[in-house]
Amino acid sequence: MPKRKIIIEPDPILRKKSTPLEKVDNNLRRLMDDKINYSWNIYKLPNMATFEFTSSCDKATNITELIVYTSDGKEMTKYTPPDGYIRPFGVKTFQFYIGDLNKDLISTASYRNKIVKTKVSSKKPVNKINNESDKYDWVAYIVFIIIGSILLGGVYSVYGNKKEISSNKSNVNEKISLE
Repeated sequence: MPKRKIIIEPDPILRKKSTPLEKVDNNLRRLMDDKINYSWNIYKLPNMATFEFTSSCDKATNITELIVYTSDGKEMTKYTPPDGYIRPFGVKTFQFYIGDLNKDLISTASYRNKIVKTKVSSKKPVNKINNESDKYDWVAYIVFIIIGSILLGGVYSVYGNKKEISSNKSNVNEKISLE
């Protein structure tokens, strides 16, 4: 890794907003390779190759292939991780099976990666309903109100009738006692 100048406070460039990433060129690839450290080991776990990545870059990257080579540079095997995404300044570990390879011939390992391009949006964010259950919450509220109204109406009709019956009974008792 080449030596680079470290910028410290109060340098005004640290306060500037970075420009969006529009295209990936060879200079950026070279810079990314300098900012992604990896180590690999075939003895940590039996029959497994372990790759550990540490990103010191402010751009996300995607590991597309992990490759194991012989001492004369021949490719022994390659593995495509299903989720190779490493977030900016992230750490990730990958493992894959090498139990069917002669470990005495394994000499070196490498990886291939692609820089994840950031999406530039000029629109203001809009609150979108992204959860399927959130779309129908209002329906649940309306159903709850209707069922509650029906239940309250039934309770009122039962207790309302009892008061009328008891008041009718007292009127009948009064009429009987008056006669």
